[in-house]
Amino acid sequence: MIKVPFLNLEYFYNLIYRFLSQTDLTLVWPPPRGSFLYWLVLFLMVAEVLMVAGIVWLLWKVVSLRKKEAGELKPAVSSKPKNERWKKVERYLAGDSPAEWKLAIIEADNILDELVKKFPSAKGENLGERLKSIEPSDFSTLNEAWEAHKVRNRIAHESDFIVSQREAREAIALYRKVFAEFDYLS
Repeated sequence: MIKVPFLNLEYFYNLIYRFLSQTDLTLVWPPPRGSFLYWLVLFLMVAEVLMVAGIVWLLWKVVSLRKKEAGELKPAVSSKPKNERWKKVERYLAGDSPAEWKLAIIEADNILDELVKKFPSAKGENLGERLKSIEPSDFSTLNEAWEAHKVRNRIAHESDFIVSQREAREAIALYRKVFAEFDYLS
């Protein structure tokens, strides 16, 4: 095994400093036009400008790729949203009975499930599992989706649950906020 002796960088910096401090640079700077040093400095200056331009171009490409990747994490929403289904939700919500308000929430939850299934990261057998698998950074209204889905779960699992019109309106407002994030109803 070869042992490498300690590398003292200060020693090398000191050598360079002493050389530069003892050398009269006025003899070589500015270099005479047409000399090798003149062309070398000119070449290095052009190379530096090209490298800076290359770095700026690469940074621009990285930023644009990150924006593109962020856009791909959003679900692929069709250009023709399901307005008819949302109109049905609004008709149920405008109704006079708690049964219609429940139907409005259940239908809105079905639309949410359809939206969430389009996320590449959404895994699971039901909407709750799919919502758990989505990163909050990909879905800024994830909490609103959870709150609305909890109301739907109470409707589905508590037989004696009676939803008030105010609760139904609040839940539908949460669904609307989620759908607005992805331009799903416009």
